[in-house]
Amino acid sequence: MKNLPARISAWLCLAMIMLAWTYTFGLISPMTLSLTLRCILLFASATLFSVLIFRAPAWLLATLILLGVFAVVAGSYFLIEEPEGILTPALIPLGAGMILAVGTIQLYRRASKTR
Repeated sequence: MKNLPARISAWLCLAMIMLAWTYTFGLISPMTLSLTLRCILLFASATLFSVLIFRAPAWLLATLILLGVFAVVAGSYFLIEEPEGILTPALIPLGAGMILAVGTIQLYRRASKTR
């Protein structure tokens, strides 16, 4: 299959969108909706990063994983120090989505080599 990590992330994003849609029927609480929206952002960013970096060399993937870790740490720092900042809710899912995308691409490459 071509770009299996992006397909898996896209399906998980669609599942989270369907879960968020159930909020309109009153089936989930506002707290669950908040977590679902963050998961949507995480899986959407993972899908986007998987599509963009699927054929990237290993050194670029290592650099991007470090950048993702930095984004998660910076987002956590801003969440503690400035909880009402505009980028605070977005940095953690974007960084985690980057880490998830790079990790799934590395696992996909490793699994493809063993076949």
